[in-house]
Amino acid sequence: MRYINIMLILVMSHFGSLLIADDKESEKSIKPYIVLSGANSRFKKKDTMRIMTPGAWIKTWQKHLGYKEDVKYDLYRNRLKLPIVDFKTCMLIAVFGGKRFNSAGYKVHTIFLKDDNLIFRYEAKSYQTDGEGEKVTPYGFFIIPRSDKTVVGEYAYRERKNGPITWIESFTIKKEQSEK
Repeated sequence: MRYINIMLILVMSHFGSLLIADDKESEKSIKPYIVLSGANSRFKKKDTMRIMTPGAWIKTWQKHLGYKEDVKYDLYRNRLKLPIVDFKTCMLIAVFGGKRFNSAGYKVHTIFLKDDNLIFRYEAKSYQTDGEGEKVTPYGFFIIPRSDKTVVGEYAYRERKNGPITWIESFTIKKEQSEK
């Protein structure tokens, strides 16, 4: 009986260290602070941006809502309900899908640091419809911790619903290419 208890303790301590290793691995992933995602952006072109300043964020938000760019946007009254972002500590990744079918926007799968890159893995929030597909212009705004690293976007491709993911590099944004 004593032998079984000792073996049980040894086995549990071994698996406990594996669980701790998993926790350390998950600490390396970066979680977005806020995600805004939907199906109907007025910005009709497929595009991705890293936004680092309030001015670039205002212009992007105006385009997203279909308004003419206004360089004198009044943040105090904030008539377009622009989400306020602290760009000293945060940055924003904007994903515009262009004209598509059956998508409710985008969601983050994982974000993590690898070498000198910030890997941003995302996927469409897609769905099926009976008959003709629903025309949409999906978007996603992801507010994450500020980083000067190159952002590499990887899109989740699945051959079948709930099938295994193949990650396809979809964009690369260097710091100097950021919207300012």
